[in-house]
Amino acid sequence: MGGVLVIGSVFVSSLFWARLEDNRFVWLVLSCMVYLGALGFADDYLKVTKKKSDGISGRIKLVFQIALALIVTAVFLQQSAAGSAGPFALLAVR
Repeated sequence: MGGVLVIGSVFVSSLFWARLEDNRFVWLVLSCMVYLGALGFADDYLKVTKKKSDGISGRIKLVFQIALALIVTAVFLQQSAAGSAGPFALLAVR
C-alpha cells in the first residue's frame, strides 16, 4: 500500500509541475515507475491471495525488468541518433 501512495503522489505531482509537452524523458521515467510499481503490486497481490510467499517467480520478474531496460535503451539510442545531446545535455562540457 505504501508503494501505491508513493508512486501515486509522485505521478500526480509530476503531472502538475513537470514539463510534459516537450520532454519525453519525464514520460519515460513516469512510465518506468508505473510499470515497475505494477510489477511489484502483482507480486504482492499474488502473495496475499495465495497466502504463501511465492508471488511472481524471480525469473519472470527479471524478464519483465530486462524488457523494460531494452525499451528504455532503445528510447535513449533513438534520441541520440536524432542528433540531440539527450537528457545529459546540461552535463556536457562546452
